[in-house]
Amino acid sequence: MRPPFPVHPYGLLQFWLLAAAAAAAALRASRRTRRARALILAVPLAAAIPLSGYLLGVAGELSVTSLLLLGCALAGALSGTRSLPRPDRSAVLGAVAAGGLILYPSASGLMPPDAYRLGYGPVLLLAALLVLSAAAWASGRRRAALFPVVAVAAYSLRLLESSNLWDYLLDPAVVLCAWGWTIVRFARRQRRKER
Repeated sequence: MRPPFPVHPYGLLQFWLLAAAAAAAALRASRRTRRARALILAVPLAAAIPLSGYLLGVAGELSVTSLLLLGCALAGALSGTRSLPRPDRSAVLGAVAAGGLILYPSASGLMPPDAYRLGYGPVLLLAALLVLSAAAWASGRRRAALFPVVAVAAYSLRLLESSNLWDYLLDPAVVLCAWGWTIVRFARRQRRKER
């Protein structure tokens, strides 16, 4: 039986990464065997095909940044090591939080210039990403420096349905996670100062 919707490869990938990362995180605390690792990879793949279209319909496409973070989380959970070192993760989440503070208020009309519009003729945005990536590379955060490079490559190949570069860089889910991470990190620093 054919699904009632076309299976979009990007939607299939994002659903599989979400499901596999969640399954890997659930099994992370427990003992990991080869059989458990195989299940982590196989079960979400089998479930992804019929469910990916519904996920796309409800949540829309995740950004390339989200998929890279999910991929790093999955690789780390499966290998037992950090695939994205803490300084690189801080750099990525900090940039996402800052990008969300720039993008969403201006796209909502709360700030006069519409930053989302810059994503259609992205020369200025590409220049900013080049500076951001070069700064991350120069500071030793090599993996973080690759996040914007991969997003721009995906934009150049038009892997998403959107023709706006912002959609390859950010989505509401990753921005909310980055803001939450920033708030938690700030609260922890304040607690340490009080001690």
